[in-house]
Amino acid sequence: MTGKTRVMLVDDHALCRSGLTELLEHRGNMSVVAAEGEPVKALIKLRETQPDLLVLDMRLGDTDGLSVLRQVRAAG
Repeated sequence: MTGKTRVMLVDDHALCRSGLTELLEHRGNMSVVAAEGEPVKALIKLRETQPDLLVLDMRLGDTDGLSVLRQVRAAG
């Protein structure tokens, strides 16, 4: 076994972040290493944690998930 998949969640609804965290960690093979609701904070956490998988909401308050994804890709 290679270990747990490290996941980061980005959603502007705390209830969604909490529910997804419970769901993913209950599977046993995933670990949520960060969960953020604000895009700017999410980009910082993404650099810090370097997860294997990013679960990104496409509607994030004043911005959208595609804009965040473009910033992630631009940062490498």
